[in-house]
Amino acid sequence: MPPAAPVQLRTALLAAVACARAGDGPGVAEQTGHLARLDVEQVRSVVGWLLRSLLEERHPDGLDSDDLRDTVSAAARAALPWFDELDPQVLVGVLTGALGVHDAAEGGDPVDPLLAVQHAVVLVAELAAGPGPGIAAHLDAALAELRRAETVEMP
Repeated sequence: MPPAAPVQLRTALLAAVACARAGDGPGVAEQTGHLARLDVEQVRSVVGWLLRSLLEERHPDGLDSDDLRDTVSAAARAALPWFDELDPQVLVGVLTGALGVHDAAEGGDPVDPLLAVQHAVVLVAELAAGPGPGIAAHLDAALAELRRAETVEMP
């Protein structure tokens, strides 16, 4: 990852989540546009790690299908007033993809990476809304994990 990429990813993702919380659809579109110009696999890895981390924090005793349904429903309700392209199926796909339950590459119609990132921001905004260390701490840990993974040599 080029040295500037983690800073750009962090800045744009934090700004996109702040815009989502404020109901600022154009702001989310602008910030996710910045994310779309970065390496899609790196963004996907960081966002997936971030979603898993936030889910673990919110559900320390484990996660079941009701928890996932509640998360998707709450995120959709929060985004409905400002996100015209909201698609609950994409929310489900992003969430199950982050959990490793569903791989978007395995059949089905591929989702535009920008649309997937926008839906991921909706989920992050919902999951980060509660008490806890805040999204920045989770995001910094996700970026550190990405840096670690990139430095490990494959056998």
